[in-house]
Amino acid sequence: MRVIGAVISAVLLLSACASGYIPSVAQAPDSYKPIQTAKYKPADQLRFMDCVYDGFLQSQGNGFQTFLRQVKRADGYLVDVSGLQGQYLVAEFKDDGGYRLLGWTDTRMIPVGRETTAAAACVAKFSSAQ
Repeated sequence: MRVIGAVISAVLLLSACASGYIPSVAQAPDSYKPIQTAKYKPADQLRFMDCVYDGFLQSQGNGFQTFLRQVKRADGYLVDVSGLQGQYLVAEFKDDGGYRLLGWTDTRMIPVGRETTAAAACVAKFSSAQ
């Protein structure tokens, strides 16, 4: 049974690889669609970001080699789920309290439902009407 699962994962990964490199949000913003948006209190920025990062981390294990990255940007922070081809999901935490979760428009080969569900739980916990 494990062999069948490994074969299916390998086939899906090779299919995804055939589609080519995924450009980053900075390179091709139109290649990403908004999945979630919210406002939060700027004082909660780091706790909110930690919540999303931890949720993404616990959601790993979808059969694809992915990794998480947390980066300080000029106007906030970015947490992304990336793989061999590039970014699949990007969570932006702006210093002014704006949050966006963006997904690559062609993620049908990469399951990201667990990550988006984890991020939604953090939005429910930290979002504000401001």
